Amino acid sequence: MTSLLQLLPLAALSAAVGVVWGLSELVSAFVLDTRYALRTSGAWLLLIVNALVPAFVYILAASSIPELGTWQAAVVIGVAWPVVIRNLKFKFSAGTAAASDGSNAVDQDSVHFERIYNNFQSLAYRMINAEIAHQRAKLITNAMTNCNLNDLAAHARRLCHSQPLPNVQGKKGDIRGEKSNLEDKQGDIQGKKVNAEDEQCENDSCCYIEEIMKNNKIDDDAKKIRLSSWVIQNFGREVLEEFIQQQKRKVQKSVPNAAR
Repeated sequence: MTSLLQLLPLAALSAAVGVVWGLSELVSAFVLDTRYALRTSGAWLLLIVNALVPAFVYILAASSIPELGTWQAAVVIGVAWPVVIRNLKFKFSAGTAAASDGSNAVDQDSVHFERIYNNFQSLAYRMINAEIAHQRAKLITNAMTNCNLNDLAAHARRLCHSQPLPNVQGKKGDIRGEKSNLEDKQGDIQGKKVNAEDEQCENDSCCYIEEIMKNNKIDDDAKKIRLSSWVIQNFGREVLEEFIQQQKRKVQKSVPNAAR
């Protein structure tokens, strides 16, 4: 039987493949904030789980089946971790445990790997979300203090028109799209009218910005919050941070001129 020390390097290979899967989940969930998500404790929790479980499964399998003591088997188990292993469940009956992937097993007598992993993933995402939300709130507060509303709106419009993939839309298009689909099914004339507005909104991704600026029910601070959030969500916080620095330099240049 292969010793544990001989299996450790191959188990590390399975763990590395599991970490890649974990990274792909983080990229898919947090997109532009992936770099900041990786600095949180929640991300490390998720990556550690994705590393340890396939490594443990490989050691368990290779210890029982010596033929699995190869790097190919280690890679296969690492790849199979999110596809196959998570979907396994262990059914307990009469003091014995048997692995099963069937759908006829009684749920109350089974342990689902996917359910356990989802609990870890949910905890990790909540931890990451809380830390990123705190960071974003500080940045938005900074924008509210240092940015002129009209300048911020103008910068958001420039981003809309300069993006290489002109499909970024605000909440306005999404909400009206749902309303339009509902009314189209009912065959209302008003539905067609909203549909026409939707087409115009799809051709102009700045429609959400204009809606914010024309909304007289909210004050300037609320408009800054929405514009800042929109910029962060669609273009990343670095874009807003750079604009804030530009606004600060603009104010610093204007102060000596005003003194004169």
